Amino acid sequence: PRATIFPVVGNHETHPVNLFSPPGVPPKFSTDWVYASAAKAWSRWIPPESMHNFLYAGFYDRVINPHFRVIVLNTNLCYTFNFWQMYEDKDPSGQLRWLATELQKSEDLDQKVHI
Repeated sequence: PRATIFPVVGNHETHPVNLFSPPGVPPKFSTDWVYASAAKAWSRWIPPESMHNFLYAGFYDRVINPHFRVIVLNTNLCYTFNFWQMYEDKDPSGQLRWLATELQKSEDLDQKVHI
C-alpha cells in the first residue's frame, strides 16, 4: 500500500503502563528507553530532522509538502494516570511550548497543520 504512516507512542508502551517520565530524571526511573526503542523500529517513518524531539519525549513533526505539516503529540505526558505529572505538571517535557512554536512557524509559512 502507498499509505503514509505516522507512528505514535501508546500508553501501554511503558512498564508499568501509563507512566512517562520527564527528561532528566535518574536513569533507573526514566522511560527514555521507550523512545529509543521506538525510534529504532520507526526510523523510516520519522524524519531525521524530527528524531531529536521524538527521542526527547515522543513528539515530532513531519512536513508533507510546503503547504502541509503533520504534528504528532505525545498525549501520554498529560494522561491522568501518569503520576509523573506531579513532578512536571505545567508543560510536561516542554511539549506545549514546542507545539506553540511549531504552529507559529506553520502560520508564518502559510502551512495547514494536522495534529
